[in-house]
Amino acid sequence: MDGGWDEQAHEIRPIDGDRRTRASSLGENCPASGTPLPVPPRLRTRRSRRRYVLNVILAVLVLIGLAAGAGLVVIWLMPLPDYPEVTVADPEIVATPERIERGARLVAATCATCHATAEDPKLAGRAMQELPGSWGEIVSANLTKHKVAGIAAMDDAQLVRALRTGVGRDGGFLPPYMPRYPRMADEDVAAIVAFLRSEDPWVEATSAKPGTSAPSFTVKLKSLMTWRPSPPPTEAIEPPSRDDPEALGAYLVEDVLQCNNCHGSKADSLALDHAIKDPGYLGGGIELTDFNGKKLYGTNITFDDESGLGKWTFEEFKKAMVQGSRPDGTPLRWPMPHYMTLDDVEVAAIFAYLASVPPVEREIDKGETSHAYLVPGQKLDRGRHLFFKHGCYACHGDRTPHGVMRDAAQSFETDEALIEFIRAPGKVRPRAMMPSYADVMDDEELLALAVYVRSMATAVKGK
Repeated sequence: MDGGWDEQAHEIRPIDGDRRTRASSLGENCPASGTPLPVPPRLRTRRSRRRYVLNVILAVLVLIGLAAGAGLVVIWLMPLPDYPEVTVADPEIVATPERIERGARLVAATCATCHATAEDPKLAGRAMQELPGSWGEIVSANLTKHKVAGIAAMDDAQLVRALRTGVGRDGGFLPPYMPRYPRMADEDVAAIVAFLRSEDPWVEATSAKPGTSAPSFTVKLKSLMTWRPSPPPTEAIEPPSRDDPEALGAYLVEDVLQCNNCHGSKADSLALDHAIKDPGYLGGGIELTDFNGKKLYGTNITFDDESGLGKWTFEEFKKAMVQGSRPDGTPLRWPMPHYMTLDDVEVAAIFAYLASVPPVEREIDKGETSHAYLVPGQKLDRGRHLFFKHGCYACHGDRTPHGVMRDAAQSFETDEALIEFIRAPGKVRPRAMMPSYADVMDDEELLALAVYVRSMATAVKGK
């Protein structure tokens, strides 16, 4: 039947009489065969464009990812940046006895806390276990007069540059885990250099190599992006007057001892050009690690009554600073040193300055103050019990043989000699970093601890 107008059906019938032909011309699926019918050209074009745009976006994202990954690998493999353009003038330091003596006091309060150990006060360097693990494996340098392992090959200008700016011997950047002293008085810097050049046993040449630092990716990235050397001073820096307690205290806390490095709010506060810019200045909270790898937190040393020093007397504060003991007689936790070389005027100045700092109210997590170590029972071994009770493990390790035992095997031939050292370390070894236990243990306890220490020393010697 030929196609035409059907008056009754009111439709146009296909010329060939096949409805599939009409369905095909409309772009529909064929109901009889299920075969997809052709898509209109305009719809195909839209889909093609959409796929093309998506493919382009995907390709761009892949390229960005590859570039970012390559950049991360490059940063990881790159050494720390160099700053050969940072220089200081030749300081022309003359080593007088007075200057060396002053340098010894300063080094004991600054350099020795990172470059020496409890067993060996020689500035031979060590692994810095107390730094946050996110900073990588950091090792302090050998500061003795050894020509290769130490600093004997450095001239005075290079030493001053490292102290002032954080730029090392060959112009390499020293990240902020190495303190820099841009506001330290010129005379104090000269005193430190004079001591490092002296004949003192602390700097006697040794070839000891404590290891090589392996800064983390985070440290390398920040060293490239945000951390910079401190600019060297452009004019002379005079020390504050000893007759001005707050000025002297500010100088000691901010510029010499740099207390905020351990008592600040977070590790990044070490990189501040001036510690007082830390919003939680001296309020504590920074995460550190003790000698045995367990977490601890910097304490609040502002005069807040609840979490700080607000209820401490000056005598209690002095005992903590100089002898390393809290008001209750317990020793301060490592890595908090005790500053046996500070004199009464300096301790009073620090106390006065801390009292002037705005107090920081900080909630203390119970985990911060909980005792992380089990104290052995005294009936089993009283000496070992005392070793843990009084925190000896903090500096000498919690596992036997403890580090101090090797030293005891060589230095203390009798229990009495070791007792005298434990009772008052500074009297036996000047500038000893170990706290005094004269007011903490009685004679029987001192003997029990000495016997335990020497028994371990004997085991180490193989006797």
